Amino acid sequence: MTVGEMPRFQPRTAFGVIPDFCKDLRAVMMALIGRSGVLRDANRGFIELLPETMSVTDLLDIRDLFVLPRFDQLAGKRADRASGVLYQGMINLGDVRSEVVSVHATITEMADDLLLVAEHDVGHLRQLNERLRSLNEELLKQQRELSRLGRQLDDQRTRSEAALQDRDALLELLSHRFGKPN
Repeated sequence: MTVGEMPRFQPRTAFGVIPDFCKDLRAVMMALIGRSGVLRDANRGFIELLPETMSVTDLLDIRDLFVLPRFDQLAGKRADRASGVLYQGMINLGDVRSEVVSVHATITEMADDLLLVAEHDVGHLRQLNERLRSLNEELLKQQRELSRLGRQLDDQRTRSEAALQDRDALLELLSHRFGKPN
């Protein structure tokens, strides 16, 4: 079974620390990850980030989802003693063969686990939505132009067929009027 085939769920384990009120959030991603790369707990935002082709057994090792910085770079660090923050900044997550998502993240150390809390860059999402709207408008213009050209082509075809019929009628009339030579 792959992640795409599973009903969207949130793993619940004895190690889980993701509060229930955060479990269904989609704009915020939260995941508790063991330093070995095992996903211990996650909310919907993180689960939906996983590639649909990822099998459930792949959840036992999600290190490859960390494109930049790499997971081993993060897991090898120790957090600031005062804040517990191990990393703060942009992280690229996903499958480099299909889709990678950039998120603003904070990773804190919790005993031997790492707590990832990340959010999508809303400004970037707005830019993408604006670009999508612009592309949709351009597509609509192109569809209208294509439709107009299609009607024009149909009109020209009708005129051409009528002209051919008129030519054939004229040729037949001329052949009857002047007769055919024997």
